[in-house]
Amino acid sequence: MKIKFLILKKKINLSKTLFIIISKSGNTVETISNTFSLDIVKKNAKNIIIISEKKNNLLFNLSKKLNLFYVEHKSNIGGRYSVLSEVGIVPAYLMGLNIFKLRSKLLDYLTGNNKKYLKESSIIISSILNSKRNNNLIFLNYCPELEKFLFWCQQLIAESLGKKNKGFLPIISNVPKDHHSMLQLYLDGPKDKIFYIFSSHNNRKLRINLKYASHKYNFLNKKTLSSLKNAQKNALIKAFKENKILFREFRINRIDEEIIGKLFSYFIFETIIVGKLCNINPYNQPAVEQVKIYTKQELS
Repeated sequence: MKIKFLILKKKINLSKTLFIIISKSGNTVETISNTFSLDIVKKNAKNIIIISEKKNNLLFNLSKKLNLFYVEHKSNIGGRYSVLSEVGIVPAYLMGLNIFKLRSKLLDYLTGNNKKYLKESSIIISSILNSKRNNNLIFLNYCPELEKFLFWCQQLIAESLGKKNKGFLPIISNVPKDHHSMLQLYLDGPKDKIFYIFSSHNNRKLRINLKYASHKYNFLNKKTLSSLKNAQKNALIKAFKENKILFREFRINRIDEEIIGKLFSYFIFETIIVGKLCNINPYNQPAVEQVKIYTKQELS
């Protein structure tokens, strides 16, 4: 971490860089430590935006004392559920994303066939969770653009549903790379896993040119890299079906603000419903608070 900070200070002009400092409680140890390690907090600084609850906490008090730009983090929105609130929308807007498109289809899964799918899927997932037989949830990611989304999804599911001796252990598996390291375990190891496949349709035309290879590799010649990846994915799905391994696929036709917003909203809705069906409070994280207390004791 120290090395990263030193590199950051050398590479960019901190005084001309905008910092968005976000902590719901306003007292998150990592957020505070990173902020003060960079030594960027100055009175009347124009390159700092603070987002926290509007109450007696370090960041809010700092914004008032030093006259820093402040945005209120609404207290009724939990950290992992705040991605479509000011916590996510402010950075998205500043990055040039269309925030109106991002939020335009958030309620689509509460109507028509989408509502039916959400209901049926939530019932199935809650049944799997209650059975405690499939505790490992593997995100098979064939779409690199979704990696950061899946990091968020990992936290959402682990922190919301990991209670009362129940829960899924969400793991991001980048494929087809992991075909060469994890596939043996996935197909022939313990049947304690459920797989979510994330794939996308892309039109990249980069082709394989095997002009120096033997004829036995002709099946690859002139194929696009995207068609190769799609063939590997379809082959894995066929193996899953033959081995009766639980999976579902999310096919992404395009990557834009509207689709990303729908993905966020779907997993939020499904996670909350699954929690309620399993008699789990999907909003709190009591065990995490215990570790925070112990950390402060270690440092005191």
